Amino acid sequence: MRFRCALIGVLLGFSVAMDAQREAIDSLRELLGSSKHDTNRVKTEMNLGWELMSAGNYDSALLYTNLALQHASEPVLPGGKAWDKGIAQSHNTLGVIFFNKGFYPLALQHYYKALRIQETLHDKRGVASIHNGIGNIYGIQNQFDLALKYHEIALQIRKELGNKRGMANSYGNIGNLYYNKNDYPEALKNYRLSLALMKETHNEQGIANAYGNIGIIHLAQNKLDEALKAQFSSLEIHQQIGDRQGEGITFINLAVINTKMEKYAAADIYANKALEICTEIGDLESMKDALQALSDLCEKTGRAKEAYLHYKSYIAARDSLLNEENTRESTRLEMNYEFDKKEAATRLEQEKKEAIAAAESRRQRIILWAISGFGILVLGFAIFAYRSFLQKRKANFAIMKQKDLIEEKQREILDSIHYARRIQSALLTSERYIARNLSRYIGKK
Repeated sequence: MRFRCALIGVLLGFSVAMDAQREAIDSLRELLGSSKHDTNRVKTEMNLGWELMSAGNYDSALLYTNLALQHASEPVLPGGKAWDKGIAQSHNTLGVIFFNKGFYPLALQHYYKALRIQETLHDKRGVASIHNGIGNIYGIQNQFDLALKYHEIALQIRKELGNKRGMANSYGNIGNLYYNKNDYPEALKNYRLSLALMKETHNEQGIANAYGNIGIIHLAQNKLDEALKAQFSSLEIHQQIGDRQGEGITFINLAVINTKMEKYAAADIYANKALEICTEIGDLESMKDALQALSDLCEKTGRAKEAYLHYKSYIAARDSLLNEENTRESTRLEMNYEFDKKEAATRLEQEKKEAIAAAESRRQRIILWAISGFGILVLGFAIFAYRSFLQKRKANFAIMKQKDLIEEKQREILDSIHYARRIQSALLTSERYIARNLSRYIGKK
């Protein structure tokens, strides 16, 4: 009876949360009706898709998120450009939706598309978030080492950014991996780190998830009262915030704990409520767990036929989630991403080499131009000097010629003077001779 009362109480709280969630969805739809074709419209479509997903309405969530992806891919930015960030965020949300529906290859396709864009945009927060999502997919498929690789990358980036909310999520996911590897102390350590950070950042959904995870560890350690207490703390918060998926998962945990405590009536209520919610929202992974819980419960209470039917349904759900084709496809997507990443790195390295070669070629051209320019200057100077030399030589030649002419004239003048002197001397001698003879002649008289 105690469990029935608790269940009724939390269902009333859930009804209030659902009303608030419906109001948020209606408000976003109304806002969308008056939105222009721009980035704000894309944001509204993405937010509406996320709210619908949280409410478990995956088909409508897919519709609006695909619209966001379509519109972000159109020229919504100034200059007629697509909005890469909006494209990446839409792919990321589609990855989350397909993950919740159990379509892991489709989820990985969208995650890797988002990751390539976020890496190009150097959006570290977005890159960490997508690594987190990819890690969850590999973890749910029991590829624990690969999952741990992605979660540790996400955690490291979030530490560098000081993103405490993101760190809390990473610790929780790493705790899940250690739980699945049966390393309960390490799992509990990571869950408690997650819970502390969730409380510090007032992340209600994160707090609820952390309580649920801690409750699972207590269950694994057979601390059933502590496990039950942690699950009720988790359920209360999930219902307050209208998280139907979280509510369904917590009902599964409560069913398992109560079955182990041999409180079968309460376990039956919780298991059937979990199956109802998970079927309604299309959460195939949680449906699988709810069917397993019901099969175990029916077996313990002597309902062999029901146990067998639930078990068959459980196997069908499990196989559809973990079939070989899905695993191969997930591995192929991982390899394609790694190949594309290496190819991009090779292309970037080649571009760097080409840029260095182009810079070196420009440098050599500049040097060649400088040498050529210097050579032209030297040649011009040489030509100028040679012309100056020729002009100077010509001027010197003219001067020399002029000098020779002057000297020639001077010689002519001197010769004329010397000649005149000779004439004069000759004349003077004759005059003396005449004068002497004249005196002699006068004396005879």
